[in-house]
Amino acid sequence: RYSPQERSFVIESRSTEQTKFSCTYRHGDQAGAVVWQWAAPYAEPTGVTRYWTGLGEDNLASTAANWSDGVAPEVGDSILLDGTSTKDMTWDAGMRDVLVYDWTQTPDYTGTVTVETTYNATHPVLEILHNVVLSGGTWRQKANPACVWSSGFITYYRDYRLYVRVGGAMTVAEGVTLTAAGMGYSVPFLKSAYFKDNNYLGGSHGGLGAWNKDYLSPDYTGDETYDSVVAPVEPGGGGKSNGGGAIRLDVAGALTLDGVVNADASTGPYYTGAGGSVAIRTSALVGGGLITANGGNVGNDYTGSGGRIAVILTDEGETIDRFVGKMEAYSGKISSAAVPYPRGSAGTIYIEEVSD
Repeated sequence: RYSPQERSFVIESRSTEQTKFSCTYRHGDQAGAVVWQWAAPYAEPTGVTRYWTGLGEDNLASTAANWSDGVAPEVGDSILLDGTSTKDMTWDAGMRDVLVYDWTQTPDYTGTVTVETTYNATHPVLEILHNVVLSGGTWRQKANPACVWSSGFITYYRDYRLYVRVGGAMTVAEGVTLTAAGMGYSVPFLKSAYFKDNNYLGGSHGGLGAWNKDYLSPDYTGDETYDSVVAPVEPGGGGKSNGGGAIRLDVAGALTLDGVVNADASTGPYYTGAGGSVAIRTSALVGGGLITANGGNVGNDYTGSGGRIAVILTDEGETIDRFVGKMEAYSGKISSAAVPYPRGSAGTIYIEEVSD
């Protein structure tokens, strides 16, 4: 559908399958830039609400016995987690093609939902077509496997992140946490070779981690930062503790955040990891909650850097002023003031409004 007033095209799909469109347009002799805005796939609501009972032998969402009537959710169903069962849940890869209509967690639900979304095509996104209301419980990224350090070479594992796409509005109430804390790389994400091993480096990401020059090449001036400032997706580099993981929220409506979105690194005795990444795209951000991608705190030694946070508001006239909470991408803190070890550097916080 072409709108000459807005000079835009809208391509609509009534398929419940994930669909990718590609097009080229030309106006006269001039070719313009193409700006894509992705909308959630379409599915009719079934009017059926599936209650989490947790009666199955495991905690997988794909196990039918864990749901009311012994039937796992299907496309267009609504999800309800309440006091019926506070058993933890894993929204696993077996639910990849289930586009649920609504998702509600009441204050009586105190369990943790591990969202097993991946960077690859195995289970790329949890798709919710309408609204999300989280009044109780926790959402959590699945932990990544530990990186392997062998003979100066590192095999990095970046399998999981917490990626949710919401077609309506999303509410994260006070007391509710979306967390990827400590879910990042288990060793520094190194792009240089000026090191003997990973024991003497704080993790880097949005900034540089602190390092102990006595155990590194004299030429070493800090490892490179990495990832995008405006659209971060990477976990934080590790040290002697894990870096923070990665959270991405695409919300077509408003995001009301009075709870916490946490991609901090783990704490540790020394040489901690860097903060991870939080990327939020929403029509409006309101509330008084907390968004963090901090480096790991330490008792008396070198710390990791801050991570990266990006918030993009898509509605004309919306400003970040409606969010009265806090955003933090600090380096890790040293609790012992008696020891003057250096801290890593801060990470980045990017905010974009339509008027920018």
